[in-house]
Amino acid sequence: MQTGDELSTKMQELRQKKELLYLELLREPNYLEDLGALWKNSAIEVDIIRDSLGDTLLTRWELWEPFVQWLRDQYDDQSVFHNFELLAVAVSYP
Repeated sequence: MQTGDELSTKMQELRQKKELLYLELLREPNYLEDLGALWKNSAIEVDIIRDSLGDTLLTRWELWEPFVQWLRDQYDDQSVFHNFELLAVAVSYP
């Protein structure tokens, strides 16, 4: 999967089929969501995250964003993976 749209399509298919791979792939955005919650609650500084993950975090958000938006639409809940999104924004502005 090269693009966010491709990932979103694949994740939607896996979710519909209730494939185990769906849950396995969700580990990444779940991890980054948790990391975002730690940052938001001052348990870790954004500079540490920026030094550790840097542009990788931004790249991963860009990849996951279309699927996250799809999930938000499905649940009518804009808070889905909100901490991941906030963290990506924080890392992008030094």
